[in-house]
Amino acid sequence: MPVHPHGGAATAAAVAALLLPLAAPATARAAASAYTLRNVHSGTCLNHTAGTSQVSLEACVPGAGQRWELWPEGTATNVSAYDPDEAFRGCVTVGDFWNARFSQCRTSEAAWTIAPAPGGHTRLKSQSGLNSNDLYLTEAQPGHVAARPGGDGTSADWIVTEVP
Repeated sequence: MPVHPHGGAATAAAVAALLLPLAAPATARAAASAYTLRNVHSGTCLNHTAGTSQVSLEACVPGAGQRWELWPEGTATNVSAYDPDEAFRGCVTVGDFWNARFSQCRTSEAAWTIAPAPGGHTRLKSQSGLNSNDLYLTEAQPGHVAARPGGDGTSADWIVTEVP
């Protein structure tokens, strides 16, 4: 189910539809929905390399490394995945030098706010509050993803799509 409609009201409705299942308590969900996050600027997808803390942008292909779950954590959302190599559920977090990495969930560095962006896309704003900056999940350079101030431009825009 693509969640990238066009127009202000449609965008708000799509984000609400995306977040509505997240509002239910975890015990009420039989199985979590999985999503891919495609960067609008590069056309590549957010990827986790199993067994590592590496999060990068890779060509979009079906696979476990590009299946993300959006879990509510208080007023924010965790972008999480299960790493079978490490038997560990981790999240996209803001690390040293604002690099994105795969690390522990339930921390302020793993808390994101999902918001509509121009063109019917989605932006992920960090709730970490590092240095009092508004940080957005962004393509920092080709293949690299980081949290960067500003959040303007297509490098901070994502197409979030539910996958079967």
